[in-house]
Amino acid sequence: MLPLVMGSVVPQSAPLVGDVSPVLVGIIAVLLLLVFMFFLLIRRTVKSFTEGMREGRRK
Repeated sequence: MLPLVMGSVVPQSAPLVGDVSPVLVGIIAVLLLLVFMFFLLIRRTVKSFTEGMREGRRK
């Protein structure tokens, strides 16, 4: 085994909050945007369906 000299081992600290890859942030932003757009699509579809059902009952 190699002898360890005092002070030669630097403890690894956790990455800072600001130390995030910009590519990762971009990927997460795109995924969140896609989920939000999918939510709006489903919401519009359900609202149109319920409105059509109400119109059909009136006639």
